[in-house]
Amino acid sequence: MTATNIRPTPVPGARPEDIPLLSNPAILRRDDGSYLMVYEESLPPPHQAHGDRRLYARTSPNGITFGPSMLLPFSDLDRSPPGTIFQSVPDLVALPDGSIRLYYVANGAAVASMRSTDGGLTWTQDIGYRLGTRPRPGGQAYVDPDVVLQADGTFLMYIAYSEFEPECGGLGCQRIRLARSTDGLSFILDSNDLLKASPGSALFSLVDPDVYQAADGRWYMLYGEHGTAPPQLRVAIRTDSLVSGLQSTTVQPQEVAFRSGDLTLRGFIWKPEGTGPFPAVLWNHGSEKLPGWLPELAPLFLRHGYVLFIPHRSGQGRSPGEYILDKLERERTEKGVEAWSKLLVTLQEAHLNDQIAALSYLKALPYVSSSRIALAGCSFGGIQTVLAAQRNLGLRAAIDFAGAAQTWGASPDLRQRMLAAVRQATVPIFFIQAENDYDLTPSRRLSTEMQGAGKAYKLRIFSSFGSTAQEGHSFCIAGGDLWGQEVFSFLAAYAGP
Repeated sequence: MTATNIRPTPVPGARPEDIPLLSNPAILRRDDGSYLMVYEESLPPPHQAHGDRRLYARTSPNGITFGPSMLLPFSDLDRSPPGTIFQSVPDLVALPDGSIRLYYVANGAAVASMRSTDGGLTWTQDIGYRLGTRPRPGGQAYVDPDVVLQADGTFLMYIAYSEFEPECGGLGCQRIRLARSTDGLSFILDSNDLLKASPGSALFSLVDPDVYQAADGRWYMLYGEHGTAPPQLRVAIRTDSLVSGLQSTTVQPQEVAFRSGDLTLRGFIWKPEGTGPFPAVLWNHGSEKLPGWLPELAPLFLRHGYVLFIPHRSGQGRSPGEYILDKLERERTEKGVEAWSKLLVTLQEAHLNDQIAALSYLKALPYVSSSRIALAGCSFGGIQTVLAAQRNLGLRAAIDFAGAAQTWGASPDLRQRMLAAVRQATVPIFFIQAENDYDLTPSRRLSTEMQGAGKAYKLRIFSSFGSTAQEGHSFCIAGGDLWGQEVFSFLAAYAGP
């Protein structure tokens, strides 16, 4: 193997023990055929804990000879408890718009990211963490990210996850987990481990996952093992789609197209095996730019015999149009909060037309029982669910997960619109939130309004989900194993089976 010209950044007058250690390289071939490498520089052990761990980038025309190093930016997100800068284990992902996103371990316990629009020459740090928060005693750690951008535009992040476990010493035993995202920024961590050391074994941790597709068409995960036994490199074989984790499934979603006014919108349908007719749930996605096809929840609905339809409203996912949050941000910037509040309702009404068009498409499917359809939705999708519940659309029930949890306090226009909708609701509505969501007022206020109007409703505030408001807000997607029984009992009572 030929050696390259990569050397540590010169430190004038440095002692041998202070010469930086280069490690954890990540390589990306750019669109023009050249290469970008990001790697870590740190003091060598045992001095590593007392100095900064920083990320550097270099470019190469051929992947062999690399140019001079470029120090990447840092922020307060990267500070570890001793006050040093901690950036480690980079992973590079080429985005569809031609930019590059770099994921890395920040502060020793979380995953952060930065983005480059010029091929890696300059970088801008993304706001907040992708997973985790600042280190704290007894807290969790999310390290060694490996991110896969799927064909549908959604993201999978494989990480080494740990929490305090006295029998492991230190922070705890690391295991491999999967997190999912529709935009590459807000990730939802699966509650179950993909891989974990066997109880009673000599292993403490599974680390450094790296997922790739081999020539045989199957997906493989390389990962390391360490503990009291000699460290080893292992391979886990994935015989199925990346979407469904390590558990195989024979059912895949179908991408469909439907008309809404002058637009052709798209979405995904999951259908149980068999000919039907089946009851169905139309799922209203949130404000995320890339809603995807809901692989986290689809198996849950299929097991209960429901068709699940995830239509993409205009400007989101596979559907054409300007992104709703871009419109709202421009209105807020140019005209202020009052104008933003009014536009929020106007755009929700426009998206309601998309939802009704999707519902008409769903009802016409031969394997769907058109008289047994319910709505469900999360965040902006919860708003959509409430607005549709006001209409006489032949629905049986509606489930609002955290609708308006992030907008209720700032938008009096939205509050009045949703209150009017529930007073005139034509179907029972189930309001669901986790206790640590951004704002519980919407569910409580709307359910009180329905009670006063003599309408059928149910309110359930579950225990906190995760440790942050965003994790609590993600309960609709990531907490299916917790809310599933109550939701399907509610659906059975009104929509069957």
